Amino acid sequence: MLIKQNFNLGTTTVEDLFIEEYMPYATDTQNKVYLMGLKLLKQNGSNIDTVAQKLNISYEEVLESYKYWHSLGIITLDGNDVIYMSIRQIFVESNYEKKRISNSTLASEKYKSLFNKINSHLSINLIESERMKLVKFLNDNEIADSIVLESYLVYKKSKNRTDNAIKLLISLVENKVRTLDDYYKYKEDWNYKAQCYKKILKAIGKPYSHPNSGEKESIDKWLDVYNYSLEDILDKIKEVTKRTSSVNMNYLNAVFSGEKTETKSKKKTTSKKKKDYSHLITNR
Repeated sequence: MLIKQNFNLGTTTVEDLFIEEYMPYATDTQNKVYLMGLKLLKQNGSNIDTVAQKLNISYEEVLESYKYWHSLGIITLDGNDVIYMSIRQIFVESNYEKKRISNSTLASEKYKSLFNKINSHLSINLIESERMKLVKFLNDNEIADSIVLESYLVYKKSKNRTDNAIKLLISLVENKVRTLDDYYKYKEDWNYKAQCYKKILKAIGKPYSHPNSGEKESIDKWLDVYNYSLEDILDKIKEVTKRTSSVNMNYLNAVFSGEKTETKSKKKTTSKKKKDYSHLITNR
């Protein structure tokens, strides 16, 4: 007995711009979600539940993937439903719409030159959404092109290369890094701080942890405000761990803060004593 099997022999059109400009930077799950949703558009429309069922993954995974595509502007979410945008139309509007070009310095020779320099170091050129993000940052901040290029060299293999590069650039601006020499000095200091974080966390029993913002803030205070050397800090931690096994950042903050207060108090007392002795000698 022959059994008739149903096969879907149709085709799904995928825009070349998606394949070239978006797909290389997305995760496997994000790409699967986008493509399955695109295929389902030909049936009863694309929604999160149906895509999750077809791919045999959770609703949350599909939602997070669609949020990623939504952040890039190529789909919109309407509750549980997904609306796909024409990437070609987005590209045309962003590159040739008269009003948008007139309000952006994207077409300036300065930025074109910078984009060309950045692209020469990337395996895949910057896409339009990345260029616009960078333009917005450059319009709001004054920083050398050479430093912008350096930030991309740091993250050129990262999936979110532009977002990470801009985060680094924001940090550089906040730390008043303006020239390439400033950048190299900042990088040297940052590398030293990274080593300090690593060694101090290891000393308190967290050798495989990445420092959180609170831990960084505490260690920076010991180094920059209290002016302890890394060796002094490690020696103090070693001394403290001999007295107690429950060493944490709050405990160490109290130790270093207390020592600094005690040192200042001793200096004031010594200064007063010297002044008193001098007064007595003068009277004689």
